[in-house]
Amino acid sequence: MPSMEKADIFVMGSDDPFSTSVMSRRQLYRVSGLTEEGIYIYSPEDIVLQKLSWYKLTPDGSQKQWMDVLGVLKVQLGSLDLAYMNQWTLTLQLTDLLSRALLQSGY
Repeated sequence: MPSMEKADIFVMGSDDPFSTSVMSRRQLYRVSGLTEEGIYIYSPEDIVLQKLSWYKLTPDGSQKQWMDVLGVLKVQLGSLDLAYMNQWTLTLQLTDLLSRALLQSGY
């Protein structure tokens, strides 16, 4: 539906380096029609990394998370900070998954 938006809620669990990075990169999204209110959202890069982490935690992978990753990559085609993502995929042990998702999304 054109008027519908989907949101995943990510709860910051600890003060680890990745969570700290995510919070420092979050973006304020202004609510339509309101000038001073909004919500903070993850950067597209951090959404992909978080969803890949969830995908990895699910036995045999979560197809929902995988499809979400591919969707973000396709929408953000050419505008993602791949150096940032590659840095964190090493730390989070997601390098193979990100490579596969980039290839599959046509990035």
